[in-house]
Amino acid sequence: MEEPRSRLEAHVQAPASNPVGLRGALVTAIAWTLGRPSLYRLPTSIPSLGLGETHYHEPTPPAPIARFSAALARRTARAAIEVVPERRRVARALLEAIDSGGGEDGSSVEPCAPIGGAQGAAFLRLPVRAHSPEVARRLLERGRDLGVAAGYPVALHRLPQARDVMEANDAALAGAEELASRLLTLPTHHWIHAGEIEALRKLLAARS
Repeated sequence: MEEPRSRLEAHVQAPASNPVGLRGALVTAIAWTLGRPSLYRLPTSIPSLGLGETHYHEPTPPAPIARFSAALARRTARAAIEVVPERRRVARALLEAIDSGGGEDGSSVEPCAPIGGAQGAAFLRLPVRAHSPEVARRLLERGRDLGVAAGYPVALHRLPQARDVMEANDAALAGAEELASRLLTLPTHHWIHAGEIEALRKLLAARS
């Protein structure tokens, strides 16, 4: 089988005439530095950054890939593949913690089943659905330092950019509303340790 890095190199090439991508390099350096659990609470303490949330961005004209971005993609291709088993291990530990619950009432969330099954999932994050919007807000407030993040700030049909093209009324999109208000994601990175998994288990088991 062809190596992941060689496959990527065949598709991601940036001619010398392409922009360097200094802004991307700066953002990457900041994200790499603050992405560690011991420091991540600093940016997560600023709600306006919307870390972990999916936000709408206006489309931009297609442009060539920056040389920095192409080099970064080639450089990290192998590492991105190699870390998948570790992400699956962390996801399994979290799923077991959720399944064990916290007593008679069980956990305050239920996992979202990956399409194709957990065996083939890469688990960039572990999506879970809180039992109610109120529970989701509580978990988010108490679990930011542990890496708990919201999925969507609002349902898609409530975006101003989508209102003019929507044919269904809001009542017909109750599922989207429910998902936007209850979807959370949990961290699966290789820096998470047993103590943090236990802290997440206790958080998810708490009822108030």
